[in-house]
Amino acid sequence: LYKAGLVRVPINARQTSAETVELIGDAGARALLVDAAHADAMEQAGIDLGAVGVRICFDGARGGWLDYEA
Repeated sequence: LYKAGLVRVPINARQTSAETVELIGDAGARALLVDAAHADAMEQAGIDLGAVGVRICFDGARGGWLDYEA
């Protein structure tokens, strides 16, 4: 992780949508790796993921998310 210049930023599943948006923005996230439930929750909450260039879902590709296994 660190050799690639990556930093892991855990997101608490109990956070509000506003807290999650703030955390993603403050971290300057360029990639998100989530499971299907969290991908759906982010989309339903209207979280703007425009600044995040790479979105990967562990449970398969879905609208705007890449498949982790691909």
